[in-house]
Amino acid sequence: KAEIENLANAEEEIKKREKIRELTRREIDEKDEKIRELERELEAMGPVNLKSLTDYDAEREKYDEIVDKKTRLEDEHKEILSFMEEIEAEKTQKFLQVYNDIADNFSKVFARLSPEGEAHLMLENPEHPLMGGITVKTKPRGKELVTLDAMSGGEKTLTGLALIFAIQMYSPSSFYVFDEIDAALDNVNAHNVASMIAEMSKSSQFIVVSLRDTTVRKADLLIGVTNQDGISRVVSVDLQEVEATA
Repeated sequence: KAEIENLANAEEEIKKREKIRELTRREIDEKDEKIRELERELEAMGPVNLKSLTDYDAEREKYDEIVDKKTRLEDEHKEILSFMEEIEAEKTQKFLQVYNDIADNFSKVFARLSPEGEAHLMLENPEHPLMGGITVKTKPRGKELVTLDAMSGGEKTLTGLALIFAIQMYSPSSFYVFDEIDAALDNVNAHNVASMIAEMSKSSQFIVVSLRDTTVRKADLLIGVTNQDGISRVVSVDLQEVEATA
């Protein structure tokens, strides 16, 4: 009985080995076929370029240089944008400083030229002052607050002069030339404007062309042009000397 079992075991072992041999042959055949397939692919690819590694290194170096330049340009771009933002912020700050001073002067001057009147400068875009304009609104004595479009000729003249005087108070010029600025003004407003010019003439020279007696009386030196026998003649009168000798 033991011999029969040994024979059975031996037979089983032989079958296992034969099966392993079959698997091994199959694997060998598959590997051989894979090798032949790879050889065919290599043959189809043609001769190998042994310089390709050198070419790759050269192209890689160029690529790295381009990436480095791109990075530097991006950094420089960010720096430029940051610098532009700083400049814009400084411009806005300077503008608002000048604007606020002139706007304050404008309101004060208009109140002097038109007692009981009001005038204001208003930004069209307070959030971004440099991206909008400036609106002028005035409230002449006894009237509602209006813009320039709704003003009369005299009111526009008074408003324009108030703005000029406001700017002059902030940054005076050496001299001014006014040509009949009082033509559209009534006597009261003409007197107020002439008084303002006389006051400001202490720091700047004003040359005023006028036909109004109210304005002429405030001048230091009067220069007139007359026509005698068809000939134009210039006559000058120092009003201060006249007052001193009167």
